[in-house]
Amino acid sequence: MTTKGDVVVFDDYYYYMGPVIIEILQKVGCKATFVTISDMACSFGNYTSEQPSAQKALINAGVKMIFSQNINAYHDKNIELSCMYR
Repeated sequence: MTTKGDVVVFDDYYYYMGPVIIEILQKVGCKATFVTISDMACSFGNYTSEQPSAQKALINAGVKMIFSQNINAYHDKNIELSCMYR
């Protein structure tokens, strides 16, 4: 994979696939941002003991993480986020 540039992964699945995809994109040279409506990465992983290791992997890979946000709109290369609690 030779992808470069800014990339955002929006995760409303809450399990491990979103974190795995964004970690790979960061490692191949993308400037990766992980956005989720949850308050943590891989929140369903709390039921399977995978959450701490998934979030730690994103931190160690240098992924920017944005929690408790939903995507309202996107325009060209820009996204508009809103807080889940407003």
